[in-house]
Amino acid sequence: MADKLRKMAKTKVTDEKQKKIARYLIVFALLVVLCWMFPYTGDDWAWGSSMGIDRLNSLFEGYNGRYAGNLLVICLTRSNVLKSLVMAGCITGTIFCMEYFVEGETTFYLSVLVLLAMPRYLVRQSIVWTSGFTNYEVSIFLTLICLCILKRNYAAGDKGQQAKWAIIVFIVATISTLFVEHVTLYNVAISIILLFAYLLKMHKRNAVLISYVIGSLAGCALMFSNSAYRNIAEGSDTYRQMVGSGVIGQAIKNYFKVIYKEAYFNNIALNFMLLTVCLIALITCLPDFMSRLEKAIGGFCAIIMVVFWVYSVYSRIVYGYEYQYGEITKHTVAEGILTAINVLATIILVLLISYRRGTFIKTGFWVLSAILVTGPIFFVNPIGSRCFFASYIFLVNLTCQLIKDLPTKANVIMNSHKVLGLFLIISVVFLGRYYIIFHDIYTADADRLAKAVAAAENNKSEVDFTHLPHESYLWMPTPKGDDIWEKRYKLFHNIPEELDFNIVEYK
Repeated sequence: MADKLRKMAKTKVTDEKQKKIARYLIVFALLVVLCWMFPYTGDDWAWGSSMGIDRLNSLFEGYNGRYAGNLLVICLTRSNVLKSLVMAGCITGTIFCMEYFVEGETTFYLSVLVLLAMPRYLVRQSIVWTSGFTNYEVSIFLTLICLCILKRNYAAGDKGQQAKWAIIVFIVATISTLFVEHVTLYNVAISIILLFAYLLKMHKRNAVLISYVIGSLAGCALMFSNSAYRNIAEGSDTYRQMVGSGVIGQAIKNYFKVIYKEAYFNNIALNFMLLTVCLIALITCLPDFMSRLEKAIGGFCAIIMVVFWVYSVYSRIVYGYEYQYGEITKHTVAEGILTAINVLATIILVLLISYRRGTFIKTGFWVLSAILVTGPIFFVNPIGSRCFFASYIFLVNLTCQLIKDLPTKANVIMNSHKVLGLFLIISVVFLGRYYIIFHDIYTADADRLAKAVAAAENNKSEVDFTHLPHESYLWMPTPKGDDIWEKRYKLFHNIPEELDFNIVEYK
């Protein structure tokens, strides 16, 4: 009887693994098709032409220290097949890492859903745009790999193959810090924090954690050894600047111009999921375990979260996505203050819930991660939507952790076939919408290139060059006419520079 039960249990585990593998293969295949339709735009034209090779020949000296990201984008802009496979693989791998941290089907389906429901500007700069993807998505994916190895090492009780995992973590950590600066600084900070926390708790060293620290510091040192950062610090860089004497002033400007919108305000779908989980925990699960003061604080924070989310939806509908984008007005100041109040209320409520569920450390880690990876952005200029992809991923992990921490009754509901089916249906709708949008873009992009090539072959002096459809989903998709982007586009596609582009609207 015991043998039969063991056999049945083993068969069940095998079936679950096969289903999990099948889920990820389906996601990967669907993403390969979608990523194939992403056009090369903006900086991609430079990286995929002789300009990219010129930068490589100088070892990117004076350009930036994103050595791994620069090498990767040079490769991806020369092969759409490679680009599609790498993009799909990294996104699928990111979802896998999130499920590794918070095991369960809910994490998988929710992660897929909120990634598909990302704000449009975040999608176009950190996923669709190849140059943005290679720095902002790949860096957080590699960071998650490091954190997954640390979790595995800790769960195994620091036993077995320490040398092997230490070497792997060192390599991955070093590479992950050579993509984008704020993720580099996050890796350095979180590795040191985790090492000290481990030493305080366990009173012994851990080779894997030490390798994470050394690898992060080594990559950080290599990145910032590039003379580009000295130029930025000295103020001689015409594009990028760091804060001089007005640290607080610059931080305030960055917050009200960009950060409050991109880091939190525009995350409508993710904020809704976070709000829903907090309300479920607060209303149905925790009142019996909370003091009167905790109930009052939790209820007040929940009210703030509800008001904030309702207003954010109202603002999107009434004012639109780009309303006063990048400006500081009375309206954006009011929204920024409301966002700050809501973030504080959310942190208090989330930590209160996790404290009562005995998962304060796990939940606090994702809160701390979102804060650490966003912090450096307050003090640099310029900044864009792509800078907040890492914090978005950490907030997804936070939401998934809160769902897992729900008491049994609520957790069963969130893991029910009805809820997961709803997540799946909404995800399919979002994915189908993306297929339609990017099919139109892919077709129009190929058509305008074909016309430009034909005009060059026929020795024409000019050609109508059409804007692409759905350009709000693309980053710098169309040259403005006789500008630096037009020259890079022609260089990328081997079109004579003498051919004039007459920029026309898409019909």
